[in-house]
Amino acid sequence: MDFDTFIAQAWDDHVRDPQGVASRFEAGKALVADELQFIRLADIVHHVYGDHLNERQAGLVAIQKLTRLRSYRETGPSGAAVRRFIASLRLSEGESGVLEAFGASDQIRIVSLAISNLTDADPAHAVSLFHEALRLVESSVLPCSDPMHGDLALTSHNLAVGIERDASPSSEDLALMILAAKTARHHWGLLGDASDIFAGELRLASAWRKVGELTSARSAAENCLSLASTDASTPLQRFLTWHTLGLIERDAQDKIAYDKANKVALAAYAQLGPADQARHAPKRAQLG
Repeated sequence: MDFDTFIAQAWDDHVRDPQGVASRFEAGKALVADELQFIRLADIVHHVYGDHLNERQAGLVAIQKLTRLRSYRETGPSGAAVRRFIASLRLSEGESGVLEAFGASDQIRIVSLAISNLTDADPAHAVSLFHEALRLVESSVLPCSDPMHGDLALTSHNLAVGIERDASPSSEDLALMILAAKTARHHWGLLGDASDIFAGELRLASAWRKVGELTSARSAAENCLSLASTDASTPLQRFLTWHTLGLIERDAQDKIAYDKANKVALAAYAQLGPADQARHAPKRAQLG
């Protein structure tokens, strides 16, 4: 097995079987051939231990062991990544003073990682860190090319997803969901590519629908439609867009618009590969 296959399989399996994926990390070390691959392995090690297993001390040990690999460069990008991952795990454990040794960009990136670690395990701490990340952004002057935009966007997106899945969120939760969705869209708009911007608009559409703001939801979904209508778009993007529009029009009780969205969504679903069809079957079932 080559490294790319190993990492792809690990990401595919990590939600369903995080302990099993963690048990493979030792074998994965032998496949690392360069510094970029080192960073990719350290990334999933941090994520699995910090988020899914909630075993952050074990994660610290695992990342420290990775630094013995020949591809690790303490003064290079891999060293910087390791320091962020270690700081994130320590911050997730509630340690104080963790951010003091870092500049603004790294502080935001570390806090973003810690938010993801804590969203399920300690939601109150995650929310507190989210507001801290926004405060750091507001007090910083960082270029649009800074990588913190992508990290904060992804964390904000996932925070909004988690709240949307809550069957009975409070009004405060819903306000946080909208703020997180807006934050994701804003920061992906500064740094992300077309697929990132699409994800941000789709999240906004779903968030606005969740709170019953159907005009705003439709506007965001129509932005998705513009992105999903280009030659570079994918059947999955078209399905997700028309699925979301269908739900919005169903909520709005516009049968004609709903029937149109439903028809196009089902046609796009038929073009998906087997894996995507299986993954999005629940969304397909929502359309009737």
